[in-house]
Amino acid sequence: MRILTFGVCIVALLFPASAIPAAQSSATITGRVIDGGTQAPIAGARVTLLPARMARTAGPMGGPPAQAVTGDDGMYTFSGVPEGQYRVQVQKIGFAPPTDTPLVQVGAGQALAGPDLRLTRGGAISGRVLDARGEPMAEVMVTAVRKPTGGSGRGRGAFGMPGGQPGQTNDIGEFRISGLPAGDYYVAASPRPMIPLGQSSPSPSGGTTLVATYYPGTSTMAGAQVVTVAAGQTIGNLEFAMLSAVGYSITGVVVDETNKLVGGAMVMVMPTLPVGLGPGGSARTLPDGTFRINGVTPGAYRLNASVPVTFSTGGGTVAGSGGGAVTWSSGGIGGGSVSYSSGPSSMLQVTVGDADVTGVTLVVRKPSVQ
Repeated sequence: MRILTFGVCIVALLFPASAIPAAQSSATITGRVIDGGTQAPIAGARVTLLPARMARTAGPMGGPPAQAVTGDDGMYTFSGVPEGQYRVQVQKIGFAPPTDTPLVQVGAGQALAGPDLRLTRGGAISGRVLDARGEPMAEVMVTAVRKPTGGSGRGRGAFGMPGGQPGQTNDIGEFRISGLPAGDYYVAASPRPMIPLGQSSPSPSGGTTLVATYYPGTSTMAGAQVVTVAAGQTIGNLEFAMLSAVGYSITGVVVDETNKLVGGAMVMVMPTLPVGLGPGGSARTLPDGTFRINGVTPGAYRLNASVPVTFSTGGGTVAGSGGGAVTWSSGGIGGGSVSYSSGPSSMLQVTVGDADVTGVTLVVRKPSVQ
């Protein structure tokens, strides 16, 4: 009897009573992904199931969303889905992303027929990126930026959002951007961002550095040439050279809410417009909280700092970055202007002119981790 009692205890520990009803009440969603033109099934498409309100459902950080990959028959299946509302997203390289994401209401224990997800073959843009001497440039990120719709500056199309899957140049400078919905685009090449292992980026202040360059060879969107892509069409043989400009430095400190200097914080400089062309520079603060980012060319940027955090999962520690949004900022002397606002999502706005920007202070709110 002692052995039997011990065995019952082990089962109770492995399968607590609270977990059994949850498993019984979970649902299954099955659907398929098809080509919107030929109606043929699409294999290898990645389908993502997202809570409609992005509720955190698993793990200390909420856990990743559920994903499924379609088979040769185009079918996808999600099992063990809790009751609630979900949005279904799908992506496949070479296909344009859908314009809408279906909403699915899941009841307890349902075997639900999910929506058929239709993808349209996307267009593509290909070509070569060269340096000032006409030599091919490798490892340059090339992005197709949607032509702004203009008008009052309001609306999604007014800010030049990137489209399709960006391409990186190979060893002979060739690139290919795929999965583009039909439309008008500017093509922009960006220098490969530097990983901030040290305090600052390597380009010295006052030296020249590569800048984001639009086809056929201009540093501004206003001077760029529009490339029109039809559904499924490939536009090829674009060739242009990267430009360079004098780069300046942004220096300052990162402190917390008690004005204590924060070492090891990540500081990022991102171009204000257009969105998606990569960082303008990055650095980690030294133990005394100071940072220096070199090679920042004239223009408008957003400056943000974050604090890496470590939390315990019970079986070890996991490092991440969270909560360290800039809550307020100040400073900015010489070479441009700095503006700031309060609030948990505020970012420092920096305009670099023709000199270094100094005296910047970023204040981060350190997250409290359970």
